[in-house]
Amino acid sequence: KVLAQGRESLKVLLEEKADLMKQIEDLIWQGVDADIKPKETKPETAGKDS
Repeated sequence: KVLAQGRESLKVLLEEKADLMKQIEDLIWQGVDADIKPKETKPETAGKDS
């Protein structure tokens, strides 16, 4: 009985962790997007390239 409960709570924990990882991943990608976009529109970086 205890083993079954442990397995069940482990499954829940893993699912919660997967959700958390997805949220973190989304946040990271939002940050990456925020980092990339302003640099592309900055005139000084365009000036260096040309």
